[in-house]
Amino acid sequence: NTLLRVELARVQLAAGNPAGALNETQTVIFLDPINREAFLTRNEALLALAAAETNRDARIQGYGTAVLGAQEYLLYYPGDPLGWYQLGVARAGEGNIDLALDAYAQAVSGNETSPIAGEVFLARGRLLASVGRYAEARAVLDKANAVTETNEGRTLHLEASLAVDD
Repeated sequence: NTLLRVELARVQLAAGNPAGALNETQTVIFLDPINREAFLTRNEALLALAAAETNRDARIQGYGTAVLGAQEYLLYYPGDPLGWYQLGVARAGEGNIDLALDAYAQAVSGNETSPIAGEVFLARGRLLASVGRYAEARAVLDKANAVTETNEGRTLHLEASLAVDD
């Protein structure tokens, strides 16, 4: 039952076992090669495994694997903003800032007011602020806060504004 296996993978992720989630999603993808939920959950597991890695080189390699997973998903679902968001997170994790920003831009190209757009704008603003591009970060965080206002979005916006003396 692929639905049950995807749910089991989500439970594994919630329980802090991304390796178990990855195994379950790989089985589902083998059984149903275009199962959208299995791909998305697999990508979440790959991102969680990469983030948990303590060795720098292994972490970058893990994010590279997550990039490949997101790209594979986007072959089947090219217009899905969540796939582009996951690709952006993976690219940022491996240190490819410009490619991450491009993926985030692609994620919101069709709709800048959807719930996922708020997360994308927040991630993009966080990334821009982390590399010292505060004016750009502030503009993106304005959009993030317009879609979904969060404490993190307001705080990052304030920090970016202070950094550009505004």
